[in-house]
Amino acid sequence: MENSKSIFRQAFGRFGDSPFLKTIDFFIEFQEFDYSKSQVAHETGISRNTIEPLWKMLIKKNFIKLTRTIGRADLYKLNRADPTIQAMIEFDMKLSGIYAQKQLESPLPSIIKR
Repeated sequence: MENSKSIFRQAFGRFGDSPFLKTIDFFIEFQEFDYSKSQVAHETGISRNTIEPLWKMLIKKNFIKLTRTIGRADLYKLNRADPTIQAMIEFDMKLSGIYAQKQLESPLPSIIKR
């Protein structure tokens, strides 16, 4: 995940590729599953020191929610009931549609023959 940028991050990356953006993008991209703080930090390339205050903010704003605890690890999932998160997901889908349309309209590379 850390080496490739989603369409969401490409669009917002023009304003800076912040740890917040990386984390939200990760949760939107993999919204069906729950993750520990360590897993998210590892997958997004964010240090534990950086993700700590960000994590607290995501919980406080109700962007992520605790789903279960395994041993000492708390697992969190994107809170799709939150209106802000719903808007971000909708925006991500619109960006994906625009990107797909542009790809369909662009000419095929010369190595691909019909």
